[in-house]
Amino acid sequence: MSQQGRPRYIQKVSIPLEVLYSGGENVELKLKTSIFERYRAAYNGGLLQPALMQGAITVLLTWLRSQKVNWFLSLFLFVSMVHVHIPPPPEKVLYSTNIREGWKGGTKIKYESANADIAFILQEGSHDTFTRVGNDLHTQVEVSAKQLRRGCTLTINPLCDSEKPIKLKLRRKQVKNGQIVTVKSRGWPKGSKEGECGDLQVKICCKEGVDQADISRKNPLIFFGISTQRPP
Repeated sequence: MSQQGRPRYIQKVSIPLEVLYSGGENVELKLKTSIFERYRAAYNGGLLQPALMQGAITVLLTWLRSQKVNWFLSLFLFVSMVHVHIPPPPEKVLYSTNIREGWKGGTKIKYESANADIAFILQEGSHDTFTRVGNDLHTQVEVSAKQLRRGCTLTINPLCDSEKPIKLKLRRKQVKNGQIVTVKSRGWPKGSKEGECGDLQVKICCKEGVDQADISRKNPLIFFGISTQRPP
């Protein structure tokens, strides 16, 4: 539980999508403690506003005591007074956690140090093949026009290496370019029940290029190497 009058570090950390999918042990989380992060933590904990007020009062009293206003000295004094009231960063910056199977981006992991409250917000790292939308995984595969016409069986490697490859059968002339095919229960783990998952949505993309078989059927002479173009 966060306490009043303490810095609150709230930072986002990217976790590989496959780790969130299958879970992981002793995943390292590193806290950033730059000047900017210290000031932001002080603001989140309600410490920056009093420091600004204290700095402004100090500068105002200085102006009242002296008849001449030195803007450079006043600014330096203000910044110094504010910085003095910003708490030092936590000594511990490396943390580790166990990630459960099916955690999603936005999950918060909280810690408490001796002088600060710390919260890491997990972000989903980008993946070359999959993206998550709700409880579903989305991907796309490229096939040739010949494969669409004749039908084929595609093999998709899953996010977790311990799982069986995903087999997707495209029936003859039943799938079109750009169509999305659903593979049941091969999506993101739901977490409510063990083994229950969303679906995998696969977008079928036809490779660019001319299907010579289609051209030959439309004009059989091309099959024998005979040009049908008229000479100029």
